[in-house]
Amino acid sequence: MMLRDGSWDLNRIHAKGYTDNVVDLMVGKLTRLPVETQQVLQLLACLGNVAEVVMLCIVRGTGAEAVHADLWEAVRQELIVRLADSYTFVHDRVQEAAYSLIPEELRAAVHLRIGRLLAEHTPRRSGRRRSSRSSINSIAAPC
Repeated sequence: MMLRDGSWDLNRIHAKGYTDNVVDLMVGKLTRLPVETQQVLQLLACLGNVAEVVMLCIVRGTGAEAVHADLWEAVRQELIVRLADSYTFVHDRVQEAAYSLIPEELRAAVHLRIGRLLAEHTPRRSGRRRSSRSSINSIAAPC
């Protein structure tokens, strides 16, 4: 995989499909987690690389304690990191693996549901919703 000059031969690396193998490896690891943990990780993946606990509570329909409990095993296995008021994936491939657990035919519906829930919980100001509306629209649009 390395050339004589010490650089990486990216064409050979891509041809081997190592990056896909990393996602497959992560999917295998994620599927061994409790179902509740998998479900919250899927929602986190839809929200992006990082999401506030409040947002996870809204889209999960539970309180913060339940979200923390559901994500504990993923934190313990160092798949995600708990920050002060949010969670973040440790790597984009972990996020990709979590997202891939959502059946393709359900992804659009999941994004729509999340977008609607977040829109419902977005405070109104001066008769208009805050600027977070554009981020909600990006969440509601499947990847």
